[in-house]
Amino acid sequence: MTKTASAQGAGYTIQNVDHQIEIMYSGNIVIRDTVTVSGQITGSFPIGFPYKYGASLLKAVAFSSNQVYPMNLGVRLGNQSGFYGAEVAFPDSSPQVFTVVFILANNLSAEFRTA
Repeated sequence: MTKTASAQGAGYTIQNVDHQIEIMYSGNIVIRDTVTVSGQITGSFPIGFPYKYGASLLKAVAFSSNQVYPMNLGVRLGNQSGFYGAEVAFPDSSPQVFTVVFILANNLSAEFRTA
């Protein structure tokens, strides 16, 4: 069963999320979400994936075409349960398009192949 959580705040609207999952030659899993928003995100943007995969997180990065953004990992996503949460921090102004990448350890490869 797949759960979804909506994350929109005052001042912006999510126009599109291009969600991709890739298994690398090493067996590590890459979750890549490219988010397109209209308006301005102030502060931070919450994002996450199913909680049971959180222990396998190796690296997370958020970026736009010209900047890398700080991330806070292991945060609660509002009143949503069942998710490993992260927040992308936008210290100045937010871009209209940005990408968040999570890299998970290769111990999940077999589970993703059979899902």
